[in-house]
Amino acid sequence: GFSSPPPTDPSEENFFRLQSEHERQAMELTQLRKTMEEMEVRIDSQKQTLGARDESIQRLLEMLQGQGQGHCGRG
Repeated sequence: GFSSPPPTDPSEENFFRLQSEHERQAMELTQLRKTMEEMEVRIDSQKQTLGARDESIQRLLEMLQGQGQGHCGRG
C-alpha cells in the first residue's frame, strides 16, 4: 500500500491539485504564445525572403527572354 500519510482534508488536496494544474496550464499557454510570436516573426521574414527571390527570378527570366529571342533551341 501507500506509505504516505492520508491528506488532512480531501477538498483541500483537491484545491491544491487544481491550483497546480491551473499554474501548469498557464505556463503552457505562455509558452505557446511565445512560440506563436516567434513563428509569426519567422513567417514574416520568410515572406520577405520569398518576395525578394521572386523579384530576382522575375528579373532573371526577363533577362533570359531578352537574350533568347534570337535563338531557337535550348542547350
